[in-house]
Amino acid sequence: MVKKLVQSIAVTALVLAGATACNQAGSPVVPAKAAVLHLTVPSRVQSLLFKNAPATITAQNAVPMSGQGALEYYLVTDGAAPVTGVLLFSDVSQIGSIYINLPKAGTWLVAAELFSVSVPSVGIRRPSAQLVLPGLNSTPEFVGADKVDIQGTTNFTLNMEQIYNQTEGTCYNGTLTDPTDCDYLLNSTWLDLYSFNTGTLSASVTLGTTGDIQALYDPVTTLSTYLSGSTTGATYAYLGNGDLVNYAFVPSGTAFYPDTLQAKGAVLGAASAGITVNDVFVIKGPESNQMVWFQPWINNNVCGVGGSTLMQFWFVYNNEGLDYMKFDETTNGHINCNQNTVPTSTPTPTATP
Repeated sequence: MVKKLVQSIAVTALVLAGATACNQAGSPVVPAKAAVLHLTVPSRVQSLLFKNAPATITAQNAVPMSGQGALEYYLVTDGAAPVTGVLLFSDVSQIGSIYINLPKAGTWLVAAELFSVSVPSVGIRRPSAQLVLPGLNSTPEFVGADKVDIQGTTNFTLNMEQIYNQTEGTCYNGTLTDPTDCDYLLNSTWLDLYSFNTGTLSASVTLGTTGDIQALYDPVTTLSTYLSGSTTGATYAYLGNGDLVNYAFVPSGTAFYPDTLQAKGAVLGAASAGITVNDVFVIKGPESNQMVWFQPWINNNVCGVGGSTLMQFWFVYNNEGLDYMKFDETTNGHINCNQNTVPTSTPTPTATP
């Protein structure tokens, strides 16, 4: 990993130098006939990234460093190995112009995840990513994926969703616990039902089994809340454990199950079926064409005899029925976060990578 990061730093320097040369000379510093993705992160993302970070850093105030972070990307197409990498940057303006050389032209699925970088600090708990930066913490903030036809040097702006903000939160995360846990009884905002499009939390004991997903207690794996479609008909597939960017599409032939225990158990076995931090599930929701990429970032024991489980999660919502992690705005997001355009309802015909 250290070697990879060292290489990434060098690549970043070359990429940024290439971008500067492009601005000066009028053409990017890449082979003329190569397949090259000119990836741009939207200015909206650049303006939001780390906007709440303090201007100065001290040992007592070890928080995300203003303007520093990492971009992890994953590109895939038929007939070629995935193209992956991590780019480190010291200023958000540097992620506005990134060139990635590819082995062939064609339609590529482009996925990327932006992380803020922080100095480890005792007593401050933040989401932890699979991305390892020696001596630093990395916290996912934005993620997105889409398909693009790359011929020669192709310009592409990737729409990205804000899944986490350490001070403000977003419209694309939530907290669930099952009704057997003391969390459920002590804090009325930690409920067991959630609706992705509306952002509504509710309680099954008073409202019945409404909502897209329901948290249930699993006595087999113990202390593990699992998710069910309840009576909605939502189904689940387990993609793996890691950063969202690395599981941006549903492989052909993937089976969906009524709950996460069956979905993960089908891949790893019943003994490993309990949800853990950084698991990635894709959920076919009850609404037409609804597909959701779901990832818990906290699944911990916080109270009660024997402990209880409080699950905090973020998600990427799509209402086009796509098999890849393209972000569509929810109704809740449009009203309260305004990150994207009005939700679309027209599927985009594309081929599976």
